[in-house]
Amino acid sequence: MPYPHTLGPPDFAEVLRTGNPKHCCRPPASGKQNKHAHVPFPPRGSTVLLKRPNLLHGSRDTYYEVDPVPCNVVVRPANDAAIEWKYDDLSARQCARPHVEKPDLPMTTTVVKVATRPGKPSTTHAVHPACWEAIKAGSREIPGDVIAALCRMPRKDKAQEVKALRKGALVCCYFGS
Repeated sequence: MPYPHTLGPPDFAEVLRTGNPKHCCRPPASGKQNKHAHVPFPPRGSTVLLKRPNLLHGSRDTYYEVDPVPCNVVVRPANDAAIEWKYDDLSARQCARPHVEKPDLPMTTTVVKVATRPGKPSTTHAVHPACWEAIKAGSREIPGDVIAALCRMPRKDKAQEVKALRKGALVCCYFGS
């Protein structure tokens, strides 16, 4: 479903000011599939830690314990000045995501998520340790697709999340180029 959008570069400050995620959404694109694997699939026989539906992405997520793998994100406060909000040039993803410079030694994790959606290729993600702790604790999950999440949230939840982001709630930041 296409989201309301603006033209030009993403403007996260305007999202925080207005509470409207459209300022970090571009017009819908077609023809590019968001097909990716950030880490290899867990080996056969890996321990399943958790299975659950992901309402944001419409997927069934399975979390596995694996040997350490590097994370492809860092966790930072949403209002961190080092974050650059970027659109993904390699996919039809409509919403900007936070990016930071890749650290020399990325953190490692022993948790990998496999997201499965009917009719689409499964995707794999290294789960940052802080994200896994939030999932286990049942507290606010640390989003990577925070703008997409805001677009899909009910108004009341969106207002709470924007308020938290203004105060520096944590987000997953991808490594930019």
